[in-house]
Amino acid sequence: MSEQQNNAAKPSLTEALVSQLVGELLERDSESERAKTLKHDWRSFIDNEFELTSLQRKHLLDIPQREVEMIQQALSNAGDGGATIRLRLPVQGENSASTDRSGGELEITPRRSPSALVPKNALTIVKCTFDADCSHWHCRWVPILG
Repeated sequence: MSEQQNNAAKPSLTEALVSQLVGELLERDSESERAKTLKHDWRSFIDNEFELTSLQRKHLLDIPQREVEMIQQALSNAGDGGATIRLRLPVQGENSASTDRSGGELEITPRRSPSALVPKNALTIVKCTFDADCSHWHCRWVPILG
């Protein structure tokens, strides 16, 4: 199958699909090959599962290694409890000529297993931001307070 045919069968990269698929794999299907790919190489997972434009693929590969590793660690640490994934993709104004563009965000929040002995304030969220072109990623760890 050609790359073009293979890409045509993939769904578009959307906020809802990413959140749903990643959440399900981390929580309910953690032993599948797709979940293993997600936990070990999240960028390959995104490239394999979703139709990406050439620019999206380029920016995915250009994410700084520090940010890649933080996201990978958060996904790997999700463990049996799973995680909530919140993705907000960049939006360009309704008028295609508009310069009103906003960046995007990715947030990975681990879910606590009911049997977890880890205090709530020991868990951390990974929050990432990126610009309107899905480049210039910046991630940070944020403790869950409360």
